[in-house]
Amino acid sequence: MSAISGRKVKFEVAGDSYEAYVKSVTWSRARSSQDPTLAEATAGGAFDETCTIVALQDDGGDAESFAEFVNGAIGTDVTVTWMPQGNDTPSTSQPHWTATLSIVKSEGDYLGGAGSNDQNNRYEVTYAFPSTAPTKLTAAE
Repeated sequence: MSAISGRKVKFEVAGDSYEAYVKSVTWSRARSSQDPTLAEATAGGAFDETCTIVALQDDGGDAESFAEFVNGAIGTDVTVTWMPQGNDTPSTSQPHWTATLSIVKSEGDYLGGAGSNDQNNRYEVTYAFPSTAPTKLTAAE
């Protein structure tokens, strides 16, 4: 098994690349507040999956940005693919991960940030979307 390098976050939504806008992608789970099914109970309980994405903010000036995609997709479910090693084709040693996200308005800060004299300073926003559990892909589909 190889460790995930994380040198380059490659991230696609329905086949469209957002690697220029997405800084990090993280899945997490928490115990569900819903009663588990028998299968879930047997496997240790029910969990809610969340995909957290940190992306560059955009004020509408870039129609191709991840922020503009989110603003136009509220209320829809989308298929995403995360390629943690930055490779185009999944393999056993460098798999891709896919999941379905429900695009919803996220709580918390979504516009603005601290100023800086650094010309490379960019404002970021953190999104948290309900998700299916990611599925590992080891071959092109």
